[in-house]
Amino acid sequence: MRLVFLILLALAGLAHADDLQGYVFNLNEENDKYVSPSTDKHYTQGLHLTLMWPDEQVPWLSRPLSWMPTFGVSNAISKYGFTFGQNIYTPENIDSSQLQTNDRPYAGWLYLGWIRENRGLICGRIPTLDHWEADLGVTGPDSLADSTQFWFHGLVNIHEPEGWNHQINTEPGIALRFHRSCMVWQTDPNEVLQAQLIPGFGANLGNIDISATLGAIVRVGHNIPSDFGKTIVPQWGWYVFAGAEANAVARNEFLDGNVFSSSHSVAKEPAFVHVRAGVVAELKRIEISYTYNYLTPQFEKQDKYDAYASMDFTYRF
Repeated sequence: MRLVFLILLALAGLAHADDLQGYVFNLNEENDKYVSPSTDKHYTQGLHLTLMWPDEQVPWLSRPLSWMPTFGVSNAISKYGFTFGQNIYTPENIDSSQLQTNDRPYAGWLYLGWIRENRGLICGRIPTLDHWEADLGVTGPDSLADSTQFWFHGLVNIHEPEGWNHQINTEPGIALRFHRSCMVWQTDPNEVLQAQLIPGFGANLGNIDISATLGAIVRVGHNIPSDFGKTIVPQWGWYVFAGAEANAVARNEFLDGNVFSSSHSVAKEPAFVHVRAGVVAELKRIEISYTYNYLTPQFEKQDKYDAYASMDFTYRF
């Protein structure tokens, strides 16, 4: 923690003094333990770290992303960054050492990603945020998902899972992701209580995930951050939000199994719905949020929904 603090302090000294956005650091933790009733199944754990550079600064490793067009976004401001993460998936019954053919496989995904975000307008008047991401990583034992879960269960004194020897195999993975959000309606930003309607759509491509999404989110609160605009003014504020997203799925590595070798798999549902709701506290340059995520069944033998919590800590330099 001391090292993280020193890094944040150093970056704060490099922050821009002009009207562009500076560095943004985000820590995201996702776990099905922090919902009620808590569980330990399916998408059970995710930890993700993201660091975004100041506006229009292009780290040399991100230069290929700078060659991409803006796809109709005028007056675009670009922001580049990197993300590092690990996701863990298990069947519902982690006490059995037997292969559970009717439940999803044990699986892990460890990756490093390159990000480009564009903020601007479409049709000359609709605030728009485009998120591009290219993730490279590995599945299977080399993702260290089994070691991570063993360590965490030992830390909190929970019995260890018994079936990780049935996890999908080690395999390199690529995930290309795009998502566009548009603020099609909002109340006067100067009002005490503000409201926004933000529809969006996206697509994912790669051996990890081939899918498309369509949804919308509503935000209501006080001093909602202007994350679609040129700058974000540090303020005290809060907002609540709720949204839903329909997902059409052609491939999911963690349900369909490996591409280049034979592994445990289940028959996935071709579509599912992801519903989320949460609360966000704006503490000047710090943002803290909690999100409840609800997912309809993702594979044919799944007889109940899934739920997990997302918790975010964001610091803007």
